[in-house]
Amino acid sequence: MRSYQCKDRAVYVGADISKDTIDLCYYSENNLITSKIANNSKAINKFVKTVNVQDGSSLHFILESTGSYSRTLYTTLRDLKIRFTQVNPRFTHAFARSRGILDKTDKIDAQLLEDYGCRMTPAATIPDDDIQIELKNLYMLRIALVKEKREWKQRSHHHKQGTEKRIIGRMSKGTEKEIEILDEEIQKKIKSLDIYKAIYEAILKIDGVGPTAASAIICLLPEIGILNGNQISKLAGVAPMLQQSGTSIHRTAHIAGGRKYLRTALYMPCMSACINNSVIRAHFRKIRENKGGAKVKGAGTIALIACMRKLLKHINSVARKVREEMQRHVAVEGYGEAAQASPCR
Repeated sequence: MRSYQCKDRAVYVGADISKDTIDLCYYSENNLITSKIANNSKAINKFVKTVNVQDGSSLHFILESTGSYSRTLYTTLRDLKIRFTQVNPRFTHAFARSRGILDKTDKIDAQLLEDYGCRMTPAATIPDDDIQIELKNLYMLRIALVKEKREWKQRSHHHKQGTEKRIIGRMSKGTEKEIEILDEEIQKKIKSLDIYKAIYEAILKIDGVGPTAASAIICLLPEIGILNGNQISKLAGVAPMLQQSGTSIHRTAHIAGGRKYLRTALYMPCMSACINNSVIRAHFRKIRENKGGAKVKGAGTIALIACMRKLLKHINSVARKVREEMQRHVAVEGYGEAAQASPCR
């Protein structure tokens, strides 16, 4: 029996996801109920219909982000319009350590997720639509192909003649062709939705940002133009995090967490902006001089990350203006519901 009361009326369901099954845990009338279902839409729908929920309460699933394994539960709950929170595993692991839980099984993890939801009452995740999910999957596939192309290029330095050279050359060219096809498909998907097309075209007008970087921002950062600049910087992992405790004070803040592949996609645009964009170039020189100039190790890297943050905030402000303009346009046309929903992904 639970020894404390939840902060709200929601019935939290902890869902530990594996390839073939989902372990579920929730409380009903102060009784702990655990079950295991198949990881498919039919089993999830059946479970939702059989859960006994008291009047005034609603289901709220807590699940970890596990890549493709969590996709079925994610899309099914979204289509059923059931609240859920997709938690970063880093937070739940820290929560387990704070509770002194060292054992790890699927059942224990499901109970831990239920407890995390009841104690922390996290905000519900705003689900992505099918186009956004497909865009992200296409871009992640592009990242894998770019990595493969780089590996074939590295092999070419060790195999410079005969059959080995011909095979490596064909594989490298084939991978490059597939990347081009993926780029065309990603741009086609982006331009199929008016809001993404408008943001994409607006971002391209910024000095230093090219088609690849603009596509990466649309695919990997659907929150662009919705959140404020500081929130976007934290999502991307380019916001400085202070490390202070008592008299131990680190004068230099460090970045922590964030979306790795997005930072990778922003690196070259930021380098280009530091050369061609007068505002970013001046900001880079100012930060580098404040950190000791070119002779101090790491000063250039700190300045580059600061410029990356400034560039991303500028991109976010441009995207916000586009969303607001489209929202006003839809409102003028007289579609109230569409105007209210237009800022969402």
